[in-house]
Amino acid sequence: LELHVVDIHKIDTVFHLASPSTSTAFLNSPLSVTETILIGTMNVAKLSSLIGARMFYASSYGAAVIHTNYTFRDCYDVSKRAMETYLGDHPVNNLKPYIMRIPSVYGVGMPVHDDKIVSNFIRYSLTNKPDCFFRFPDGNSDSRNYIEVGDLIDQIYKQLEIGVSKTSSKGVDLTSTQLLQSILGIVNNTDTEFNIPKMKETIEYFRSNLI
Repeated sequence: LELHVVDIHKIDTVFHLASPSTSTAFLNSPLSVTETILIGTMNVAKLSSLIGARMFYASSYGAAVIHTNYTFRDCYDVSKRAMETYLGDHPVNNLKPYIMRIPSVYGVGMPVHDDKIVSNFIRYSLTNKPDCFFRFPDGNSDSRNYIEVGDLIDQIYKQLEIGVSKTSSKGVDLTSTQLLQSILGIVNNTDTEFNIPKMKETIEYFRSNLI
């Protein structure tokens, strides 16, 4: 066993990316999700302030939505929104928070068996099992933003470089129907209307790792 001792006072940035963000986690472990976001973020903020480091906080596009009804995602979205207020409007001592609202992330290395929409659609396209993804009742009208993980990392470092305290990452806007059609087009080698960065590489990763 090899241990590496790090002088925490030499750390200039702490990245807080924690909390599961899948429907399964929201439904089965809402308290754990809530505690990870609320208590975890407060602890990371206090540590960052103590050592004089910047803190990067990954929030959610859902934090921007004001729901009129309770939803199963509230443990995630409402908690993320609360911590935006905690970090942004009431900063902890000398903390330097950087907040980014992040949409649906995909890319090589993502879990191939989780219940996120991209994973579900890729599995369906490769296995032709129509029961392996959620059917959205508003599939022709819902729109989400999707970003490839490498592009997301570039945008995070860009935010830190230019010193913007609050921003939203930006990928490709697609309805669930458009996303599915695009993935099917890549799998079947047919023309696709939308250019989704590195989706082909992501699909090949799934093809190699699906069991």
